[in-house]
Amino acid sequence: MKGAVSSNDFSWRDANEIFERSNVASNDFKLSCDGIRPKHEYVESYWDIGTLRHRLIKPVVYDYLRNGATLIANKIANEPKVNQFARRVAEFTGRQVVSSAYAAFGERDSFRCHWNTRDVIAVREPN
Repeated sequence: MKGAVSSNDFSWRDANEIFERSNVASNDFKLSCDGIRPKHEYVESYWDIGTLRHRLIKPVVYDYLRNGATLIANKIANEPKVNQFARRVAEFTGRQVVSSAYAAFGERDSFRCHWNTRDVIAVREPN
């Protein structure tokens, strides 16, 4: 349904915040460029007051994205804007909804030809 979501409802800032809050160490968080990239290429670990934490190496991630990569956050939970949209989709379809976020720039495909085992609703920035 082209135009079902307005860019006023969801911005790049919202997307950036979702990726910032994602658990980048999780298997549900990935970077795809000519296949899924190993975590050590774009995630660093650090100690924060006795707690091991993980964060994106942003310059590396941005370089990958500029070169056609896709950043993936699967099974998004506890994100108000995503939850609100997912709830509307679930009510409309009568089905369970699992939310994921994919960020990609440019014209290059970062996934080989494939099919999904579930329906996909894509929200993209208009050109």
